[in-house]
Amino acid sequence: PCPRYYNHFHRMAHVRLVATAAALLLVHASGYDSYRPAAPRGRRPQPRDGGGGRFRDGGGRGSRRPFQPDGPSYDRPSFDSPGAPPAPSSLEARHPGESVYGVNPVLAALRAQRRTLHALYIQIGLTPKARKDVAALDELKCLAREAGLPVLPVDKGELNNMAGNRPHQGVVLAADPLEELSLHALPAFGGPSGSAPPVWLALDEIQDPQNMGALLRSAHFLGAAGVLVSSRNSARLSPAASKASAGAMELMPVHGTRNLVKTLAQSRKNGWRVVGAAMGGPGQRAIPSHELQCDAPTILVLGNEGKGMRTLIQRECDAFACIPACLPQDPFYSAEEEARAVADGLEDDSADEAEVSSLEAAEGDPAADRELVDSLNVSVAGAILLHQLLAASAALSGSAGD
Repeated sequence: PCPRYYNHFHRMAHVRLVATAAALLLVHASGYDSYRPAAPRGRRPQPRDGGGGRFRDGGGRGSRRPFQPDGPSYDRPSFDSPGAPPAPSSLEARHPGESVYGVNPVLAALRAQRRTLHALYIQIGLTPKARKDVAALDELKCLAREAGLPVLPVDKGELNNMAGNRPHQGVVLAADPLEELSLHALPAFGGPSGSAPPVWLALDEIQDPQNMGALLRSAHFLGAAGVLVSSRNSARLSPAASKASAGAMELMPVHGTRNLVKTLAQSRKNGWRVVGAAMGGPGQRAIPSHELQCDAPTILVLGNEGKGMRTLIQRECDAFACIPACLPQDPFYSAEEEARAVADGLEDDSADEAEVSSLEAAEGDPAADRELVDSLNVSVAGAILLHQLLAASAALSGSAGD
């Protein structure tokens, strides 16, 4: 045999020996202090000792069950078994009612005290950056202690669960739901002579809590005398609506009626004027918003986001109001600029004509685009009409005083 063959054989044997030693070192470092080869096919693996093994109930190394000492048997509790102890209750389940979240809604709820309050939860490590937020947080804690509420620090994850993953600003108040005040009809206005006629806001089946909250915020800020909602098919006074109202829902009373048609009819008999919001389409007589007058106690009615006011509600309206759209002129090429260009002889320039045509093509047809977005959001329209009515009422009161 060739000596080179023996050298190659010894070299390969040395490599295999080194690889095996490295593998054993890795196994030992991983926590397995012994190597157990697989059992031959057809044979059941036997335990390493006589105290049971992987497939027995003994206390061997491979046993799935823990060691059982002498005495009563012990079974590790499993939350999947019927007899397992219940999972720990969340903070939301400790108190009935709902969770009001956000600095302004919680602060307004603590000030108004119109709810049954249970506890105030504040995020651990909450450090507001704005100075007004620091003052509001201190006031929250002070009002909660004065009301005898526990102020509990919790982590952000628990607050996220309580608020439904909505922006809670690190503050959640556990409280009972806020209910509407029942109202069958508005009484006759008996204010002193020359006083401003009151304006109420009536909502006919507003279903979006964001719109509900925005309308309540506008009514509170602008100074509406009250808000009346349809108790059926309307968004409830939920924490989401309170957050959208920036706390206005907690401060001003919201009245509800199960039959808005009868309530409006009886209010009209008591001297109230009912004005319904309309789109002002062809064939519909509607007063433009800038021409609205308020010389009598008035109820402004807003309809559903998609369907508008119901037919029976429209029959109870004394007038309709609309917000006309104002189509802007072309900011790049107005009529005055066109006349000036003709006088200066610039219209003959083909380059200018090409530029103007390209701008017109980019602008599109405003009338055609308006067909896609032909109305305002109900909360925006309600704020505009309510402002016009209240401004007209204040102007009437000022002129009477003069």
